[in-house]
Amino acid sequence: TSQWFIDNKRIDRTPSLALSGESGEWITINLNELYGEGLNIEGWIIKNSIPLVGKLVGQNFAMYEKLGLPMLLMFLDLEHEDASAQPGRIVGGKSGGILNEQLLQELRGVAKEHNSKISFVYLDGNLHKDKMRSLGLFGGRERLPSLAFNTKDNRQIPFSEKLPINEDTLLQFCADFLSGKLQSAADAEEAARKALQSAAPMNQR
Repeated sequence: TSQWFIDNKRIDRTPSLALSGESGEWITINLNELYGEGLNIEGWIIKNSIPLVGKLVGQNFAMYEKLGLPMLLMFLDLEHEDASAQPGRIVGGKSGGILNEQLLQELRGVAKEHNSKISFVYLDGNLHKDKMRSLGLFGGRERLPSLAFNTKDNRQIPFSEKLPINEDTLLQFCADFLSGKLQSAADAEEAARKALQSAAPMNQR
């Protein structure tokens, strides 16, 4: 009953929604707050059911589409993704000599900052070469890892290969995208050029 949820501090009043995540944490919202944010119940459930950084597959693409957010896609070499101590929780294998899980940890740090405005996903670059090309990423497995934005207006905004892939560089990439500075691949390359020439030291990790 709803009284149990109130007694156990899951909610403070009714009507409310409560969602239990994989980690055992509860996400709740009162209905008056929900509608105040301009969401509906389905939208709230979808928004809070999607992981911070999730694997994009055919079965969940429609759910991401319903969110209506631009997507930052990280293409990885997932041939050995199950070769880990915890398959399904830790992504095994390497992309470009870098552990996939390390790359995803960097992306998760960025997602914590921007997940209300951008969806963050990863997918197998070996299986999605056509999608990579459509986003301005070329060269197949040899060019993994690669990242690019997927936008509703089909702009090509790939992450520059001149920059290291880490939380700092990706945070700046997302900030430039959200501010409107990045409208094309040329804009992304120009931003990378300025970053490399900046007097401020860059995280080269």
